[in-house]
Amino acid sequence: MNSKLKVLLYTNGLLLLASSMLGPVYALFLNGKGANLLEASLAMFIFSLVAGITTFFMGKIADKKNPKTIMVIGYTLIGLAFFLYNFADSLFVIYALQVLIGLGEAIYSPAFDKLYTQSMSKKNAGEVWGAWELSNYFSQSIGAVIGGYLSYHYGFKIIFTFIAILCFLATIWVYKSKELVPETTL
Repeated sequence: MNSKLKVLLYTNGLLLLASSMLGPVYALFLNGKGANLLEASLAMFIFSLVAGITTFFMGKIADKKNPKTIMVIGYTLIGLAFFLYNFADSLFVIYALQVLIGLGEAIYSPAFDKLYTQSMSKKNAGEVWGAWELSNYFSQSIGAVIGGYLSYHYGFKIIFTFIAILCFLATIWVYKSKELVPETTL
């Protein structure tokens, strides 16, 4: 596997790990803010709707602009939103943060996919995508355990701070990566 693919796998793995830390305990967090199950479901609905609609348009932009820069913007938005969760005091703010995370996800995903696909050889595309799937599932499993442990012992503020730090580390790594040479400027 070439160094470009490794950078993409490791940085995306950090982001997936970070996001997975919240998944198993998110409903408990929202319940602590006074949300019921329907309101918790609406938070995921908002994220998915925004990410889904925006991803299509961002795919077109990723074809025309520098995907590395686009990834940095998306990763930054996700990290910022998770950090701001430390200050979320209402469902309105939580829903707004879900919009921001959805936008961040939609911004970075097509650019990541473009770079990842361009970086692999056609003869081992299945193996390279298999490596991403492995990274995805391992990140989710490890993130779920870390998130559950931290929330149980230290509360949600530490989770949101740690998630944001992991997202910002991934952002800096992508930004500074010499392997991800810009093709055009944004």
